[in-house]
Amino acid sequence: MENPLSATEGEEILRYLSNRRLLIRLTDGRRISGYLYCTDNYPNILISHAVENWEGIEDTDRRIGLVMVKRDIIESIVVTKEDLYIEEYYEEEEDNNDDEKVIPLHLQKKIEKSYEEKEFIEKIKIDDLIQLLNNERALNIECINVIKDKNELKANEIAVICSPFNNKHAEALVNIVRSFVKDNYKFEDKQYPRLTRNNNGWFTYDMRKVILHVLTDKMRRKYDLESLYRNVKDEDEEVVDPFNDKPVISNDGNLN
Repeated sequence: MENPLSATEGEEILRYLSNRRLLIRLTDGRRISGYLYCTDNYPNILISHAVENWEGIEDTDRRIGLVMVKRDIIESIVVTKEDLYIEEYYEEEEDNNDDEKVIPLHLQKKIEKSYEEKEFIEKIKIDDLIQLLNNERALNIECINVIKDKNELKANEIAVICSPFNNKHAEALVNIVRSFVKDNYKFEDKQYPRLTRNNNGWFTYDMRKVILHVLTDKMRRKYDLESLYRNVKDEDEEVVDPFNDKPVISNDGNLN
């Protein structure tokens, strides 16, 4: 095992990297490029002029400005060829009012709601959920009012279906929604549902009234959940159980 760096050596490395353009690969498949602004004692890294994208996927660039990158999700860091020095200048207003100072998002303290302040999960706003998924780069989002037969006992009223860039992104999307629900809504039994991994590339989060499915395009084409929730039946196709790769009912009604 290599010896850890001394304080002097670490300081020299930080001086060298300061204001150089870095490419940071994250464990979930994302890449963040930008200029090293500063670090903290952990050390987490603050990147300015940051651009986020997904490795191996074109046209996914998203400018996110100033961002804090936690050390436990960093896979690798390299200095890019575009390591240009950047200086930022800010003009101070003559009449500064402390009450009107804008606090950067990464420095704002998260205000947690008490159990009494949260709404019951039945009042979840679909528009907020869709906006959250859009912000997290979910693909092909569909919101479906569940159509039920008389003999069916579908508990969910609304199904939200979307696709990720990859499996890691799928799990990240569901965890972000789970955190959003936990921060803003409550359940009568105070038991928050866990995410379910149904199959490779398919995650589910059941919020009672609303159910979220995040699954890759391959799994989405295979199981066609949109038709299932809209109660669309094709007599020429066999019915496939989404939780089992084997067909369960053939066209003649016999079990396989």
